[in-house]
Amino acid sequence: MHAKTFYGTAFTNASVVLLARVVGDYSEVLKRKDVLSASYSASLIDPVFPDRSMPVEGHQNVPLDLDSVFFDSLQTDSSWDADALGYNFRLVPDISQKPLFTEPRRLYCIDCTIQLSEAGRMPARIKFVILTH
Repeated sequence: MHAKTFYGTAFTNASVVLLARVVGDYSEVLKRKDVLSASYSASLIDPVFPDRSMPVEGHQNVPLDLDSVFFDSLQTDSSWDADALGYNFRLVPDISQKPLFTEPRRLYCIDCTIQLSEAGRMPARIKFVILTH
């Protein structure tokens, strides 16, 4: 299972909808039953040393409700414009208690780790790199 990186933009102090198509080792679309657990962590990427980042408070190792973020079939609604196939993962980070994108014109990384149900399989990783306005 490899990491997949998606790029996007967001307004400062706003929420964002993060969409992805999560597939297994053989390009099979993962279903809810294939996933044991999932979480995300957000960080602010250092503008001088991009391989360094600072954790965003309140957005570290946040467990995800699998029934809310995974779909058993690919979704092809108007929110997905990457291709005609669709997405099966949708995350809207909760910013009601702790803001996420607090600094304008900065890069943030939301790193999602998906633990698979099948024993011995490596976790799936999805990264979203977001530039704020």
